[in-house]
Formats: sequence, C-alpha cells, structure tokens
Amino acid sequence: ERKTPGSGLDLNLVQFLGPTRADWLADLEAGGLEVLQYIHPFSYVVWGEPANLQNITEQHPFVRWTGGYQTPYAIQPQHRALSSAPIQAHAMVHPNADLAGILNTIESLGGSQISMSSGLDPVFLLLDFTLLGDELPTIAGLPGVYSVQPVPIDGGDRGELSNQINAGNHTSDNLAFPGYLDWLNGLGLSGEGVIIANVDSGIDQNHP
Repeated sequence: ERKTPGSGLDLNLVQFLGPTRADWLADLEAGGLEVLQYIHPFSYVVWGEPANLQNITEQHPFVRWTGGYQTPYAIQPQHRALSSAPIQAHAMVHPNADLAGILNTIESLGGSQISMSSGLDPVFLLLDFTLLGDELPTIAGLPGVYSVQPVPIDGGDRGELSNQINAGNHTSDNLAFPGYLDWLNGLGLSGEGVIIANVDSGIDQNHP
C-alpha cells in the first residue's frame, strides 16, 4: 500500500457502472477530483482527497467502485524484486505531488543523476535518476507516483515476432523464425533517409 494510505492528496481510481458519459466526468471534476487517465473497463485514475472519493461514491449512483492507487499498480511485477545493483530508472509523477519530498527520498536512498522534465507527457512529470534496483518499490509507494521502471538499455523485441509473421517467416505450424532483416535486405530496404514520427502521447500541432 501507499506509505500514507487514506490521507492526503494522491492518485485514486474511480470505476463507472457502464460506458462513460461526459456529464459523469464533469461531476468528478466538480467534486474535486482531477481526471487524469482512462483504464479499461470504464475506470479512471484521478487526483484528489479520500474525502472526495467518499462523496462521489455516496452521491452518484453511476459510480461502481472507488479506491486508492496502490503501490503494485505503479511498478511491474518483474521490477519488484531487482538486485541491489544501481540502475537508471524513471518515474511518472503528478505535478501537484510533494516533488521535494520525492526527490529527497530518492537522494536519501542513494539516488544520483536526478533530473526532472515536463511536457513529455500531457499529465505527468518525468523524473530520471540512478538508484539501487531493489529500492524501486519504495519510490513506487510514494504518493503521486503513477509509474516507476528501469530505463531500457536495449531496443527489446519491439514487435519482431509480428514482423517475422508479416514477412512470411513462419513454419507450416505458424511458428515464427528469424529472417526479417534478410527479408528487408532482399527488398533493398535499409531505413536510410527515412524519417519516423513517434506519436505516443498526443500531438503538439505547433511544435517545430
């Protein structure tokens, strides 16, 4: 659970009984909850006080369930028991969280190379830091932390399996096998001169 469960501003969850209506979201905002992020089915991450959650539940029959945003939601299972080796990590944090307290906690745990940036996500600030891997759950438990995870140090699979299938590199039993790069080379495709736009969190129409 969060270090300070049940008190103070923090991330919370609200689930509706059915498909979302605009007036329901407006009622959440009017009740003092800032709607941040949709989660299937019919649920939203919100920012607010526990008292606001209780009022919403009592006053609006379209609310099925409310609850706090617990630590396991902020960190993937494979990152909950890392070794004590230092790693690069980043955390997504609500702008109105106790940022000074979060930064102090990272420093007190031996964190270094700490930086903060805004504008990369439409809702959350991004904190980058180096920290012992087994301390990531501690950061995930701080109020206002939406997500914490190691920074990838390789490209990962990045859809390689689906690429193999699209290229026809699979057996009669539909088992994919390597060969996508050779397939691209056979077509004369190297990626040279190709410009890629990665639109992940919305579009800034005026960005140069």
